[in-house]
Amino acid sequence: AATTAVPGRVGNRYGVRDSTGRDLTFAAIQADRDFMRVMNLDRVHEATAPPEMPLRLYLNEAGMRLLGQPWQPGATAPLGVTNNGISGSGESEIAGVLRDFPFASLREPIEPMFLAEGVDTLDYWLVVARVDAAQIAAFNAALPGVWAQFSERAPEPEYVDDYVADLYKGETQLAQIVTFFTLLALLVACLGLFGLAAFAAAQRTKEIGVRKVLGASVGGLVGLLSKDFVALVVVACAVAMPVAYVVARRWLEGFTERTPVSPLVFALVALGALLLALLTVGGHAWRAARANPVKSLRYE
Repeated sequence: AATTAVPGRVGNRYGVRDSTGRDLTFAAIQADRDFMRVMNLDRVHEATAPPEMPLRLYLNEAGMRLLGQPWQPGATAPLGVTNNGISGSGESEIAGVLRDFPFASLREPIEPMFLAEGVDTLDYWLVVARVDAAQIAAFNAALPGVWAQFSERAPEPEYVDDYVADLYKGETQLAQIVTFFTLLALLVACLGLFGLAAFAAAQRTKEIGVRKVLGASVGGLVGLLSKDFVALVVVACAVAMPVAYVVARRWLEGFTERTPVSPLVFALVALGALLLALLTVGGHAWRAARANPVKSLRYE
């Protein structure tokens, strides 16, 4: 499809005058009639008898809300919109309504937008193609030969995924930094737990021997040595999770479209922390519990 914009690259803005005489500003995409199919855009409403004119105007849901006039099912021309710079002057009837789709970062609200479809006289500067991921290498190999039939300039292929990734470069860098320091904190915590477990096992060697002689099971001894560390992890989670919840909520408030902060995430994190602590401490506890009680009683 030929177009003037793709996700991450919408720069055009047009002044639009609605049927009541208000002057409004809309983001604009001008494209041929294959664009909606290639980009897989969802039409919420469409006129039963689309306007018979070269230019067909589709508004997104945010644009319809800005106009303040609901779509009337079955109507061929629910609104008249005078557009400046789209197809000269005059009025273009709205042919349909597109479901809101983000063309910029989700930190910004989805703005009113129209798609002017079928502007045959426009000098498009972008061509978009939807290619199966398994066929990208073959597509790139065939592109220069096909492109040469239409232009003397060499093609400059880019990926829409890269445009979208650029919108969230800051979030990606933040995620990498947080991941690095999280792994570092986990390593330090595990080393600390490992050392504390070794120290606790050494301090209680004779106690373990006596308990074992008196009939304590290996599982009971492992639980005895581990419970203090488990209690520390529980206290740490109880302190850290409210802080993490507030920080996550504050960060997500910077996005107009956001996922809720699920309690399940915190429950899984707490469970993972407990399992990690048990694995770190459990090795020492198991060895101490399995030791020969005679050696434990002779331990100095």
